[in-house]
Amino acid sequence: MPSVKSCRRCGRIFNYRGSAVCDSCRKEETREAKRISEYLAGNPQATAVDISSALNIRLDRVQEYLKRHV
Repeated sequence: MPSVKSCRRCGRIFNYRGSAVCDSCRKEETREAKRISEYLAGNPQATAVDISSALNIRLDRVQEYLKRHV
């Protein structure tokens, strides 16, 4: 039986299945990651602030993506 946790991103309660975020937030993280990756492909010298401003994604989420993928 899965345990119930609070999503670290939105705070909603969800059935924990190994991820700290709910399914909805995981899908949003995937969409944001794709947008960031595509932006960086065309703008390899962009800073986290540049990416955040251009894509309207919160700076902390951009920084988290960059820590994991760059």
